[in-house]
Amino acid sequence: STLINAISKSNKEDAPRQATKLLKKMIDLFKKGTLEEGPNTIIYNSVMNTYAAHGDIKGATATLDLMEADFKSGNKVAKPDMRTYSTLINVISKSGNKDAPRQATNILKKMIELHSQGDLDEGPNAITYNSVMDTFAVEGDIEGATNILKIMKDDFHSGNKNARPDGHT
Repeated sequence: STLINAISKSNKEDAPRQATKLLKKMIDLFKKGTLEEGPNTIIYNSVMNTYAAHGDIKGATATLDLMEADFKSGNKVAKPDMRTYSTLINVISKSGNKDAPRQATNILKKMIELHSQGDLDEGPNAITYNSVMDTFAVEGDIEGATNILKIMKDDFHSGNKNARPDGHT
């Protein structure tokens, strides 16, 4: 995990590929019983952050997919957390992709659902919501941003204290 963390902070062009290669090796060694513990949430988040630093939505999404599959297959320390999903929303919000508002909203809704079911320990926070609203703002979509603000307020009033609107909101 220290090596993956160092790679993720290196800013080298091939850092995402190197980090993913090590991650997959760790998964394989864990499945073979060579490693006592599989890659954990922090390791997966480091790999996702590597892709995020390179603006690579596909790589970050593929890492999340790998993480979710690893968790579902029995690696209980690979459980995605609020930061995992927020990282993906952040990279999407900075992509300039025309589909970014829809993509970010879908991930946000997934987070809210997982949190309400108890499958995500921490719900989306103000930073997460602001990142989603930013995807609408970039497109000049006031109605879309306003809808996300309404979702944020509803989430806050339903018990997610992390969803309290802040000065940026």
